[in-house]
Amino acid sequence: MKIATWGEAMLRLSPAPGLKLSQADVLDVHVGGSEANVAAGLASLGVEARWLSVVSDDELGEKVLGELRRIGVDVSRVIQTAGRTGLYFYDAGGTGRPPVVTYDRALSAFAQHSSGTFLSGKAATLLDGADLLHISGIDLALGSEPAIATMALWEAAGVAGMQRSFDVNFRRTLATAESWARACEPYLATAEVVFVAERDALELFHTHDLRKLRELAPRAEIVVTRGGNGAAALDLQGRVTERPSLPVSEVGRIGRGDSFAAGYLWSRSIEPGDTGTALERAIAAATYKSSLAGDLPALDPRAVESLRRGAQSGGVNR
Repeated sequence: MKIATWGEAMLRLSPAPGLKLSQADVLDVHVGGSEANVAAGLASLGVEARWLSVVSDDELGEKVLGELRRIGVDVSRVIQTAGRTGLYFYDAGGTGRPPVVTYDRALSAFAQHSSGTFLSGKAATLLDGADLLHISGIDLALGSEPAIATMALWEAAGVAGMQRSFDVNFRRTLATAESWARACEPYLATAEVVFVAERDALELFHTHDLRKLRELAPRAEIVVTRGGNGAAALDLQGRVTERPSLPVSEVGRIGRGDSFAAGYLWSRSIEPGDTGTALERAIAAATYKSSLAGDLPALDPRAVESLRRGAQSGGVNR
């Protein structure tokens, strides 16, 4: 299966552990963005993954493309244009000090130029050869240009007979719960796979009951992540499957949810219809990512399988 993702990538700037942004003289730089993270996770697991986006035509845009190429993501159809690369600042916090994310992504190349690029008859060409398109609700909250482009790609994928995957991915700093829920409705109604965090389902749709969520997503496998309580999925036959969580590290907190989605889609591509195994691989992928710094998940399929099968004993592999 060939999977395409669409969305914005940014540069993440972070102080060293134990320092606030205001105290830092040096910041670590990482490339990240939900759909780029999913593409990286898929590519590292051996799936043919293509990332679609608009990036700045400068050194920062090249940084984004180079990092994704290094992991094996196909970025040949990414469009480079004038503009800037969005930034976000991440303070990991610590005991008694919660993590803080601060965005500086306004007027990015992606936010300003998406719809003109994708509405000029290119959507079908950009998707050509892909079997599934994955997007997230973040794309709908970045302004009118990305929202128009996202719908154009989504509709083109439907016309082409592709499967479509949608991650609700609510971000409280980008939009209200009411507007986010409303924007998601047409995507939920037409997706084949839906991902949503339990806390987001409660806030946006006032329920996390899988069978009630079915009313919003009538044709989808619905996957609900529950943090420390694992994950559950409702398949098209109405069967609910649940799996427990695995212990996670806080080192690689950013990108865990995207790694979960990548693990689920990977499993679905090699063993379609096996929801239980897909949940196990998704949870294992998220757990593995939690040990890795940065946003882009360079997942190891053998390690993910080892985690899934409970083979990790905590000893040193020699």
